[in-house]
Amino acid sequence: MEPSSHQVKKLRITCRILFLALMISIIFILRPWEPFIIEDRLEDYVKGLGIPKDVDVDVKVLDRISWGVYKVGITFRNVESGRNITVITYACCNGRYIFTNVIDTREKYNLTEEYEYEEKITFTPPKSDRPSVEIYVMPFCPYGRQALFSTLLAYQFLGKSFDLSIGYVIYENYPSEELYDEYCITNGTLWLCSMHGKDELLEAIRQSFMKENLSKFTTYYFCFYENCTLDNVDTCWKECAKQAGYDVESIERAANESAWEVASYLWRVNLEYGIEASPTVFINGMEFYGPWDPNAIKDAICNAYKKPPEECNLTVTKEDISEIYGICGVNPC
Repeated sequence: MEPSSHQVKKLRITCRILFLALMISIIFILRPWEPFIIEDRLEDYVKGLGIPKDVDVDVKVLDRISWGVYKVGITFRNVESGRNITVITYACCNGRYIFTNVIDTREKYNLTEEYEYEEKITFTPPKSDRPSVEIYVMPFCPYGRQALFSTLLAYQFLGKSFDLSIGYVIYENYPSEELYDEYCITNGTLWLCSMHGKDELLEAIRQSFMKENLSKFTTYYFCFYENCTLDNVDTCWKECAKQAGYDVESIERAANESAWEVASYLWRVNLEYGIEASPTVFINGMEFYGPWDPNAIKDAICNAYKKPPEECNLTVTKEDISEIYGICGVNPC
């Protein structure tokens, strides 16, 4: 018995309703509009935090982790330096909520262990046969310590194939008159100071003598970096200097007798080149803004060679660092 035209019409309507319901369900599950909403909402949110005018912000949904949960990259680009940093985060609920830690309890896997941030640097300094690197730091500035440590590692890793100059950041009349005695030395009319106190200033003066021999200084600085703090520097620097082969008494005497001359020279250099922050790094005259890990600095320097050495194609690994430490951390390298 054939179905009546009324039954056929009813069946067609039912099929259309079911198809429409299926499509609506698929669209609701896939939510194709949600990534665009998340990108717009997060970009507005980040820009509303007071991002500097010379920094561009771009938000992209990178992956769909599960229903309604997305991996998002927020890229900050410094227009002047060309430095890009992409911070990885996660978002849900049309971008209303963002979070940085995602754990898959079924697979027992932390998704964020692998994706904390991704960074790409565009740094194109003038090229030369033998690049020059100038770095200015404060001995106890955390970023300055990391930058100088990484630069010395790069110096060894690249076979000492670039010229390295090290300077120190000195302030005038810092931080306030009642604290000058704790932060500064004086000639009676002018106070020259270091941000973390007089002990840091004295260490900068000592290092100014030691850095003239980069082989010994590298050994000294590896020891200093690992062991010396503001609390123990009075004794720690001496042990590191002995390990590097310096005459401790000669360094101490020269630093004491010439403290003002050295500090004022460092200060005048800062004024001439506009050095105010630690670290400040110039590669072939162009300022490099970081980051300060060994590979980032190595790559930035490699961009300054007309003919980069073969090591520029390699990554500085933990094993390489250990090997350099083994050679330079005990004896001058």
